[in-house]
Amino acid sequence: DKQRLVKAAVDLADSIAGAVLVVFTQRGVLARYAAAFRPQRAHAFAMCPSPAVARPLVLHRGITPYVMNFDPRDRRGSISRASAMLLEKNLIRPGTTMVIISDVLDADSAMDSIVVQKA
Repeated sequence: DKQRLVKAAVDLADSIAGAVLVVFTQRGVLARYAAAFRPQRAHAFAMCPSPAVARPLVLHRGITPYVMNFDPRDRRGSISRASAMLLEKNLIRPGTTMVIISDVLDADSAMDSIVVQKA
């Protein structure tokens, strides 16, 4: 289930000092789940494909949405662009641990995933 994936990612991000949660979401569902699980230490950034998806997420506690085009076929490129954007906006520092969750970043189809990497 997607809720289990998000709960695991929120728990993982909360367990790593200074980590942030980055959610790639096409409809806002994963980001809303992340808000519902109330991250205690990790702030969540939602990468949304359009303002229509990002706008309602502003109302959710602990989620900061950003509009960013991402390509489901280019997982590494999408993560790199998100990391660069967060660094450029001074929302994270180089070396920050990012716990990345997605249900859209796969070359062939939608695939639920958790990725942990440094900014």
